[in-house]
Amino acid sequence: MTDRDEGMAEAAGDARWRALWAAPALVRRRAAQVNRPRMAWGGGVLLLLNLVHVAVFRSQPRAADPRVVAWANGIEIAHGVMALLMLALLGVLALAWQWERTGRGTAGARLAAAVELAGTAAVLGFAVTVVAIDQAVTPNVSPFLLASLLMGLLMLLPPVRSLLLYLAAGSGFLLVMSAMQPDATLRLSNQVNGLTACALGWLLSSMLWRRFVEHETLVEALRDSEAELRRQQQRLRELAVRDGLTRLWNRTELRRLAERELALAQRHLQDTSLILLDLDRFKHINDGWGHPAGDAVLQATAGVLRRLVRGSDEVGRLGGEEFVILLPQTDLAAAAALAERLRSEVAALVCPPVTLPVSASFGVACMNGCLRLPAPEAFERLYAAADRALYGAKQAGRNRVGCAPELLPP
Repeated sequence: MTDRDEGMAEAAGDARWRALWAAPALVRRRAAQVNRPRMAWGGGVLLLLNLVHVAVFRSQPRAADPRVVAWANGIEIAHGVMALLMLALLGVLALAWQWERTGRGTAGARLAAAVELAGTAAVLGFAVTVVAIDQAVTPNVSPFLLASLLMGLLMLLPPVRSLLLYLAAGSGFLLVMSAMQPDATLRLSNQVNGLTACALGWLLSSMLWRRFVEHETLVEALRDSEAELRRQQQRLRELAVRDGLTRLWNRTELRRLAERELALAQRHLQDTSLILLDLDRFKHINDGWGHPAGDAVLQATAGVLRRLVRGSDEVGRLGGEEFVILLPQTDLAAAAALAERLRSEVAALVCPPVTLPVSASFGVACMNGCLRLPAPEAFERLYAAADRALYGAKQAGRNRVGCAPELLPP
């Protein structure tokens, strides 16, 4: 591996490490979206289990031993309180979803995040409470072990947040063991097991978060790559049909559009006109002020054409200083009037540092919709007629409009 590859790998590792501890907002929002249905299902299952426990303990006959009675009552109360708490959290979560659906997305997201933290803390706190009550009759700490591992696997929490939760749960567990378990050996064993459960829960939570962050980062990178690919494809499509300087249609695309329009015009018996224009003495502009100035004149001319034509008209650049305008459903008189207006607007252009007056010569031709010809041949005849009219305008002194006779059926 080269030094460059090692540097890139190290940078990627640093980025993943930073993302682990400070994930982007998009990843945090996606994690919240994943957590919500998990909270809903998990909270519903836990609510059902709490109610089952309450029902089972209520159905059992009371023991004679006061310790067992106190233990049973405590477990029943703990499950009853937890059931009420789960019911309240599920209600708040439903409210958060309702807010998001009714346009209060930010408030709903904050409320759901609060439920996420409160629900996780409630489960861990409930497990500590059950373990504390169990110490009266048994040294069992399984509820806390299961809750620690379950929360680590179920909830997507940033490592810092989950660390604080597990530290709080572990501290509460240690205090409970110190207060409720009189046997020193059992107390030490349970404390070690509880801390191990907290460590494993946090480790699982961190691993799950890291995998999630990496997955979402890769997915987002893939989305960005796909979006960039689509942009590049769009650019390539644009380059295939557009002139790079003026962004008008290029010669090939303009001809395709013209042939399609001529075929439609013959079907509906509609006239189609074509205007060719060529900037006068353009070589003098390039020679006197340089090609950048010439490019500016071409772009300004293209702007005039785009501004004055209709939305149904098509404008293209044939190359050099020559432009073409396709006018569907337009007769010769209307096309000539548009050409005259364009001539006047082009003559009024000011393109510093060019001091030579800008002007253009125009050739206008029209094909009668009754003329039945294959579309390629129709375009060739229409283009040739406009070109002859343009040549006549040049010969007559430039900066003028020449019109070819309308192409009529024999």
